[in-house]
Amino acid sequence: MQGRATQAATTRAAAEDRIGRRPIYMTACTAATLFAFPMSLRTNFARPALVVTVVTV
Repeated sequence: MQGRATQAATTRAAAEDRIGRRPIYMTACTAATLFAFPMSLRTNFARPALVVTVVTV
């Protein structure tokens, strides 16, 4: 688990060195926004199985 976190941090740092910090953060914010709306729609059905699926995936 710790190895993956270190690898992710190193990869992000390398991408920031090449591209810049602002485009990386803008991409992450856009991805989070695009991910949030479908997930909130799936949880509004109030089915426990869907809520568990959304939280675990």
